[in-house]
Amino acid sequence: MKINNYLVWWLHSNSSIRDNCGIALAHSLEDAYLMAYHQNHRGQDTAGIAYMNPRNGIYVVRWHGKVNSFDLRDLTGIFRQFGGGNSNGMYTSHVKYTTVGSKDSMAVLEAAHPHYIGDVKNYYRGSHLITVGPRKTMVHNGTVVNEQNVRRVVSDLKLKTDCDTESLLAYCDRFGVEDAIRNIHAAYSAIIQNSENHTATVIRDRYGIRPLWRGVKNGKTIIASEDSAIRRIGGIQEEEVMPGSMITIYPDGTFDSKQVVDPDPHPSIFEWIYIMDYDSSFYGRLVRDVHVDLGKQLYREFGSQMPRDVTVTHVPHRPEIAARVFAEEGGFEYRPLLYKVSDERAFLQLTQDQREGSIRRNLYIDPIHACSISGRKVVVIDDSIVRGTNAPYAIELIRNEGAEWIGFLSCASMLGGEIPVNGLKKSDETMCTACFTGREPIPTKFLSESELYLTGNGMRRIGCNYGVAMPPSDTFATIKWGRDVEKIRQNIGADFLGYMSLEGMVDCVRPAIPAPSAP
Repeated sequence: MKINNYLVWWLHSNSSIRDNCGIALAHSLEDAYLMAYHQNHRGQDTAGIAYMNPRNGIYVVRWHGKVNSFDLRDLTGIFRQFGGGNSNGMYTSHVKYTTVGSKDSMAVLEAAHPHYIGDVKNYYRGSHLITVGPRKTMVHNGTVVNEQNVRRVVSDLKLKTDCDTESLLAYCDRFGVEDAIRNIHAAYSAIIQNSENHTATVIRDRYGIRPLWRGVKNGKTIIASEDSAIRRIGGIQEEEVMPGSMITIYPDGTFDSKQVVDPDPHPSIFEWIYIMDYDSSFYGRLVRDVHVDLGKQLYREFGSQMPRDVTVTHVPHRPEIAARVFAEEGGFEYRPLLYKVSDERAFLQLTQDQREGSIRRNLYIDPIHACSISGRKVVVIDDSIVRGTNAPYAIELIRNEGAEWIGFLSCASMLGGEIPVNGLKKSDETMCTACFTGREPIPTKFLSESELYLTGNGMRRIGCNYGVAMPPSDTFATIKWGRDVEKIRQNIGADFLGYMSLEGMVDCVRPAIPAPSAP
């Protein structure tokens, strides 16, 4: 089988062992597999698929490595045996990488999604784990805030992992999905399979922090985080799932929906800045268009401070559109000086040494373009500065080719670091900008002390508590060097450093963010 370029959603998620993941629901194994495969090009640890049919219940296969580490033909054979030829099955798929937690083979597979509840038989095969007979399964994108409170409520169930997905599933099973939506505030876009009534239930928290779409293929309902994923497997996107709602999908592919609580949308701005595919839309705004506006805004803020003979380039691959637009706005020369051997992202690695090693074996300078920059001025554009790992090496490569002056511009404003505790409050923005401002989309009373990350000196570390793998405890550049542009500039080795203003970044997105109301 030839795998075409169906590009599915890229989502960061989810647990107390900090995962990043992608989820899918489809009515064929091939669709579930392909959607997982095409988000798995960034180096995930595990993949998993759960199959449910009305005749024989639920069966789960989870394995190490990328999706295509398990041949689709063999996977089809396994599920065919389980299904007994029944064609009314539903499949949920999940791919994740782990940025914190044990790398023990069995521990990683146990923590992989789909998570399950019920008496099962597990067959551990070293590279993969087959689970027969779950009563319910869940795949989940997001991070459940104050998850320890949820876990305490279901502590008698003897959960197998420390993953918030398992405790969320157990809570939904005990108290019902509607109770979970009312009482667990964030963050989740999740799919639950139920072998007792052969339905799948899709839930999204009231804040809609992580994306989720409903579509249709061959007359049957499918679920994806990005509308581009639905289109690229031959489906039609129909609506973005309303925050605070649930959708019930039946074996024949029909569905019912219910608004459980009023929506209070606070989408993560990082979905547009960094995560989602260019051809996806989030709250009505195409990601590609946002990056065009980011390039224009970056020029408005810094164009007049750039030398007139500057060459514009970017750190591969995300900020390419913004860099090209910046160059066009200023009439500057654009050259793609840097390239990567693979699309591996260094922040997937567990330690800073591993991240730096990943960059040095993956990021290179194009010799054809590089020969033209000796003695010239170069400005490098990146989507963001998180830990300050990419920037120094990119600057080093360009400097070694004889560049006279190097500026570095970030499409995102300064994130992470410490802010005064008295700055804590619910976000008054229409987006979740917690990584940048510390303002949370939910009241801080719902966050645990560890999530608030109070440092004891009247300050609080800020980061993302909702699924992007940038928790307040992370090793941000702003923790190492402070929220000080000059110190960060010196440490990354640039001659000029510019962060887009928070107001400018938000304005690139805000005009298209709707304020939906419950139907």
